Amino acid sequence: MVPIFKISLFCLGIIIMLGGCSNPTDTSETNASDDALVSVAEYNGEGYALPYGKETDQIAEDHREQIEKAAVALFQENYQTEVIVHNVVGALDAATVFVESVGEPHFYTYAVVPIDEKEKKVMTEHISADAFQVENAMKGGLYHMIFSNEFKKLDDYYESLVAEGEVVGKTEAALGNVGGHGFQTPFYFISMTSKEAALEQVYELYMQNTDERIDNLKAAFEDELFEAPNLFINIQLFMAEENKKPSIELFDEIIHEIEQMDAIPKGSYSFVLNDHFIDKQSASGVGKHSIDMVGNIINNYRFIKEDRQKMNTTKFLFFSVGVTLMLGSCSGGKLGEIEPTPPEDGLVSVSDYNGEGYALPHGKETEQIAESHRELIEEATIAFFQENYQTEVVVHNVVGAQGSATIFVESVGEPHFYTYAVVPVDESEKKVIANQIWADEYQVQNAIQGGLYHMIFNQAFGQLDEYFTSITKEEEITGKTKEALQNIGGHGFMTPYYFISTDPNDAAIKPVYNLYLQNPDSNIETLKDAYEESLFDKENFQINIQLFMRKKEAEPIEEIFTKVTTNLEEMNNIPKGTYSFYLNDHFIHAESGEGTKENSLKRAFPDYIVKE
Repeated sequence: MVPIFKISLFCLGIIIMLGGCSNPTDTSETNASDDALVSVAEYNGEGYALPYGKETDQIAEDHREQIEKAAVALFQENYQTEVIVHNVVGALDAATVFVESVGEPHFYTYAVVPIDEKEKKVMTEHISADAFQVENAMKGGLYHMIFSNEFKKLDDYYESLVAEGEVVGKTEAALGNVGGHGFQTPFYFISMTSKEAALEQVYELYMQNTDERIDNLKAAFEDELFEAPNLFINIQLFMAEENKKPSIELFDEIIHEIEQMDAIPKGSYSFVLNDHFIDKQSASGVGKHSIDMVGNIINNYRFIKEDRQKMNTTKFLFFSVGVTLMLGSCSGGKLGEIEPTPPEDGLVSVSDYNGEGYALPHGKETEQIAESHRELIEEATIAFFQENYQTEVVVHNVVGAQGSATIFVESVGEPHFYTYAVVPVDESEKKVIANQIWADEYQVQNAIQGGLYHMIFNQAFGQLDEYFTSITKEEEITGKTKEALQNIGGHGFMTPYYFISTDPNDAAIKPVYNLYLQNPDSNIETLKDAYEESLFDKENFQINIQLFMRKKEAEPIEEIFTKVTTNLEEMNNIPKGTYSFYLNDHFIHAESGEGTKENSLKRAFPDYIVKE
């Protein structure tokens, strides 16, 4: 059986990306303990860690040469690009391989190689890279390449700031060893959304001929399709002196200089000014002293440079919020040298847990503001889903986050699903910006597609649902409460026992999804007819099962775990796809909503249960 690790790959990717946003495990106002902080001038990536990576890190190191050869071959064969490997970091059932391209387009990215901990081996034949991340990286490099004159002006400005002695950037060693954000310099990195269209022809031309002349690549850039909100230039600077904190005066001065500059690259600019230190475990410099666009509050306010017209926008980057939510279902771990079991005082009974105590990074102030504008937020959220997805939703919970509030919703009727939206919050003005509410299109698509799967294959899912209802009566096991799903779920189609994950490239369900958006009143038979069964790929559809021991004092029992696993393997009338299964003890971590701990029993990568 070919191991399936797309979900793990996605989770690793979002953890890596969080290094550039915030610390996703911190819900206080401080990012890291003092002993985890090192000088940005000395940081080279040493100490960086990913969840559950202690054992796999050692296995990967023992097979370093084999991994490097596989990574170099992967990028050469799939992207016609020569890369060098800088670092290999253990993670959950895998190792993350940080690479840098040789020559232009220049970029940093990563691949993931599966690791079998039991056999102490790496499965380099299954090495993979997230296609969107690599494409994003290459497009960023191409953007810098074809607009090199504009970027030189920007680069010269940052170099002059460093020469003045007040600020510094990250080291080149840190970019190589723990970067992975695409085109990067010590001062900024380029990122873009899936809607970025102006570079598409440039990318395709480069893939057809990697020796293409720069002027031909530039000619392929479709300027009329360029939209600044789809391409981000993310700036991070650090104070040069260890004992100096970021000042509003310096921050405003730098912002003013950038706003006044002509002939610099078009795009949406974000800027964060940090103190001198960086969290070595997460590679993040964002902390309690950091200042961004609004002042001394971290809220990702952006200004836009587009066709030399300077204008303000309160379009908020909610990526770090979304991935923080996703991390709860990926690994249950925290960044750094992971201790999977949360603190004792953070654990509550799964039978009592309704989402109370759940928190997102830097959300204390924004949550209070959001609560005082709850009615406005609810109205805006309902309208947003109705207008963009033709779907009626109810709002169950609003949780403060970094510069925003996350809104947990549930669809009314079928397809049934849970998801979330994000509304920007201006802390300085104590207001929510309801007219700029938005949601991650992939997360909503995943949610709707999962609900559609459950809807059109209701008989097969009925068998699965009946099984969990009966087995939880026969054995001393249980699932999450309905209130927990409503208040902090957000993972798409969910029951107390499992949730569904789909791939955005799932070609089998995509016609059904498109039909639903065109006509949400389509009957089940019409939706079934649109399903392309011949295009179904089990790697694109995963059912993620989590059960808990019913008694508070009980550890996960091997016999129950084996019984459920065997039953799932032998059942013939349940949905096709890839199944993962975790059996946890009785408790759940209130802040993260996660039940997976060190004592959990699992049947997952690389030994999924596969139903074909």
